[in-house]
Amino acid sequence: MSSKSGGGGSKGGPISLGVAFIIAAVLLTHSPWFSGKIDELTAWANGKGSSTVATAPAIPGKTTPPAGPAKTDAAPAPGTGTALALLESLPVKGRAPKTGYTRDQFGSAWTDDNTDSLGHNGCDTRNDVIKAQLTEVTMAEGSDCIVLSGTLNDPYTGKTIN
Repeated sequence: MSSKSGGGGSKGGPISLGVAFIIAAVLLTHSPWFSGKIDELTAWANGKGSSTVATAPAIPGKTTPPAGPAKTDAAPAPGTGTALALLESLPVKGRAPKTGYTRDQFGSAWTDDNTDSLGHNGCDTRNDVIKAQLTEVTMAEGSDCIVLSGTLNDPYTGKTIN
């Protein structure tokens, strides 16, 4: 008699996901940041939390003034304790030095010499991928490989791109 798990197979099913969730919860609740926050989070989850904005954990070596109360009628302005303030505290570096990189170190950019289902079909990888992603494909005259145009049903935006 066999049993099915929602995860597809004997490993990685619901039990593994549950164990991973429990481990993550234990690690999170025992972290220094989370210490002492259980009552506050429980109150918040029950709709009885405070109206102040939570602040980011302190950064060693940085002093951060306390954040004020949250505005209820508008989005909070970027300020101390916000993700934007934390992001702005990161140093911005210039361009990295060129250290001898050449594209040739990685082989031909669009080679047909690969082991996927479209490999060794006489078309480069770029055109194979474009052709597979588009509908209403127009190929170059006399070619089964060179894609000139088509329609993309963009899975990320839900838009149709011609």
